[in-house]
Amino acid sequence: KVSNMKSRGEKVNGALCVGQPDFPPPPEAIKATAEAAVQGLTSYTAVTGTLELRQAISEYLQKYKQVTYSTDEILVACGGKQVIYQ
Repeated sequence: KVSNMKSRGEKVNGALCVGQPDFPPPPEAIKATAEAAVQGLTSYTAVTGTLELRQAISEYLQKYKQVTYSTDEILVACGGKQVIYQ
């Protein structure tokens, strides 16, 4: 499909796989990353994600999707294999 799109002259985002993004991160992400590093938040977290993140996701889902999930029902991971095998 991508080859066909390119052959028609359509612009295709080439970053559809693992690799480097072709755009800079937003300033808010850079600021948050710097603040986290200063606070010493530089280690890997548990496979399930931090409690704070899971709470934020739970609140978001309730507010914007009108569904309720407890933090124990939410997992945050880098990919499917990680969630399945760890």
